[in-house]
Amino acid sequence: MKLNYLCPAHRTWLFSDNEKVEYYWHIWMDTADYFCQSNAIDQALPYLGYAFELAEYALTQRYPSHATATHRFTYSSLLLAMAYQYQLDTDGQYYIIEQAQKRLEREITASKSTEHVSLCLRQLTINSETTTSSHRVRHSALH
Repeated sequence: MKLNYLCPAHRTWLFSDNEKVEYYWHIWMDTADYFCQSNAIDQALPYLGYAFELAEYALTQRYPSHATATHRFTYSSLLLAMAYQYQLDTDGQYYIIEQAQKRLEREITASKSTEHVSLCLRQLTINSETTTSSHRVRHSALH
């Protein structure tokens, strides 16, 4: 499963300027929201992937602040995982959550202020446990 949604040229162009990263994160989250509201999750998925990749980069840069970048990364991860879940791609869903959890765990070891990172990691864990148990219920109901 890929975690790179942007093409190399766009990645290079965007990552050259943190303000572009923030601007396009908002644009792509708004675009994904529009498609989600229109029940067009398949069209929202690429934009959620782009936003997820930008959020991970912003977290690396701690831009615009460490707390904001952490929350945006968590939010982007959850929405991307939910989009995969909606498409019944549980492998994609779990992969995104697992990778996001690993990324936040690395952030805890590298950061001095870990409270907001711990809260976000807890939210990912709760979401992962909730979707896992609801998947088990749906799976057992089908068999």
